[in-house]
Amino acid sequence: MIFAAQKQGMTTRRGCVGLCKSDDLHHWSYCDPIYAPMNAQCAFECPDLFKMGDWYYLVFSSYADRYQTLYRKSRSLNGPWETPEIDTFDTRAFYAAKTGTDGVHRYVYGWNPTRENNEHHFDPLGYDGKDCNTWDWGGNLIVHELWQDENGDYWYRNGSEDEYIGEGNYAPDPDSGELMEGNDAGWTEQDGYFEPHYYYEDGSVWLEDATGTTYIGSRDKYYIDDYGNLQEYSESEAASSSGDSSEEYSKSEKRGELHMRVGFTADDTIRESMPEKEGYFEQRSVNEGKSTAFVLKVANSSLEDSSLKGFLAEYYPVKGEIITQKDLTFESYPATKYQYLTAVNEEEKNVDALVCQTDDYTFGLFILTPSDTYDKTAEKEAAELIKSIDFVYAENVDMAMTDYFQVLTPERWKYLCHYETTKTENGGYKLTYYNEDVPVLTLEARYYDGEDQPLDSVWQGYLGRIETVDGKKYDLLSTISQYSEDASDEWKEMYDTCLDTINGIRMMDGCSLTEGSHI
Repeated sequence: MIFAAQKQGMTTRRGCVGLCKSDDLHHWSYCDPIYAPMNAQCAFECPDLFKMGDWYYLVFSSYADRYQTLYRKSRSLNGPWETPEIDTFDTRAFYAAKTGTDGVHRYVYGWNPTRENNEHHFDPLGYDGKDCNTWDWGGNLIVHELWQDENGDYWYRNGSEDEYIGEGNYAPDPDSGELMEGNDAGWTEQDGYFEPHYYYEDGSVWLEDATGTTYIGSRDKYYIDDYGNLQEYSESEAASSSGDSSEEYSKSEKRGELHMRVGFTADDTIRESMPEKEGYFEQRSVNEGKSTAFVLKVANSSLEDSSLKGFLAEYYPVKGEIITQKDLTFESYPATKYQYLTAVNEEEKNVDALVCQTDDYTFGLFILTPSDTYDKTAEKEAAELIKSIDFVYAENVDMAMTDYFQVLTPERWKYLCHYETTKTENGGYKLTYYNEDVPVLTLEARYYDGEDQPLDSVWQGYLGRIETVDGKKYDLLSTISQYSEDASDEWKEMYDTCLDTINGIRMMDGCSLTEGSHI
């Protein structure tokens, strides 16, 4: 039996297709999910599983990914499940589809919804009118006949004729339903529909859409509100800020200590995390344990050679020649992306790295993979981690603190929540974030007496073991409150971004966080 579910664990990205087995259809046992990519918070709804020819097909719907019915294919029920180039049926909002057969042909049938008010802000910016508002899960039943191509991918039939679409990245336009090539229609190969958005860079406001980036104007004149909409200052507001030079503006924006955050997933196990060399050090297992990531923040004053190449030589020296090198910029600071070989304990490893140097610190992210296991998957995982890097100033985060750890609370959370810190038995701590009076996330340092204790619920996850300078140990646990459809939009926003907060945990001086055993 397959069903919509969430995989056990602490991350918000646990949506999966669950699996139970029974010998008598009365007594059932839980099994590992049949499909759990760990990339979405919602359950994968209305799953369907069948075989056609040499391929097994898994069909499900996701409201976290384009509001569509999707499918995966595999030669085996045990996977691995492949994602076809076009992994959907029909257009966006063809939802909750199931399949059936008359013994000869197979059909897919699902909802074609009507529209309601855009109360959840699902739709792209700049579109007005009821015809472009939020989908209402009702409307009409749509049926398509399915068939396979030579790769096992599905296509649908237009009338009585097979419609050949062509090669390349094609997807249906969300408004017209017309299948168009990716970049021309505002689609990306990895992310599906590309939603236009405004962003800041170098004291300016920019718009990014399917056609590229467009300069909007100076931040003295424009700003982006909490909902991502472009706003223009009034004349009086603009006048009050026009006297500041760009240099003065930059300085005012860059107050406080700079931190680097990396978008690790909950499955990227912490091996070690601690303050070090007047900075910070963190080691994680990534890429399903095949690679190791090292995050470094080192004071320039402690480096023998403060150049970027000197930084590489001190930590992970280059063996031979650098394979690739690309210059980037973060927060106006120079950064360089590297790919090269190194040797660790005489074992050759591929290194994907990004190094960024500021006035006071040098930041580094190094992903090391044994050369004999380095492949396109490992390279892609490393590239995604580097892409996830974000630099934040202390003034732009709320530094929630206990005696053992502090949390770089995302800036947006400052407007959504408040937090409370309470002491627990044997010197432990609980740090709880609330939206109004409803808890969203709790981080707990629970005293460890030498015996592992079971987790309190499936909503609780184990992050590692803290050891203090005096030798005391505490299990660091995260608890994400149960999702409720009745919760406020602000609560749901926090729920969806809990992982950003969890990845903002930093140890206090004299404490270290290491991987430990836990039931």
